[in-house]
Amino acid sequence: MTDQEREQILKMIEDGKISPEEGLKLMQVLEQSAAEQAKPTLKVETAEGAESRPETSGMAIDPRIAHIKSTAQRLWQIPLWIGVVIVVLSALGMYSQVQGGSMNFWFYCLTLPLLLLGVIVIAAAVGSRKARWLFVDVHQKSGDPPSASSWAFPCP
Repeated sequence: MTDQEREQILKMIEDGKISPEEGLKLMQVLEQSAAEQAKPTLKVETAEGAESRPETSGMAIDPRIAHIKSTAQRLWQIPLWIGVVIVVLSALGMYSQVQGGSMNFWFYCLTLPLLLLGVIVIAAAVGSRKARWLFVDVHQKSGDPPSASSWAFPCP
């Protein structure tokens, strides 16, 4: 619905030509028709000829894909906890080195880089939490035995 159509409806309500409820219904109908016109269509070639259909997302329809999506979106927690474990172990190692009174080779070349690695892993895990994902669902129909596999990849 365009701004001009909205202004016309509001003017009709102001002039008393239609009631506010009728104006609201008219706006809703115009918004629905505009949304239907904006929907992408999928052109399908059949034996009878070309046919246009509204494009639908397979992920909203297939519950198996929805399950894979929800599982993949929780996978960010695995590197998060790995990073937390690395940071805690590195911090304990640094603490023991400092308590021992010697900040030697192991402090600078092992525990400090591990601490930084753990922080980077945690940052990457938190960043991937809101990332977009590409879901690939592969079905093999020919050959023995028939198989299916699903993959999920974070996209940049």
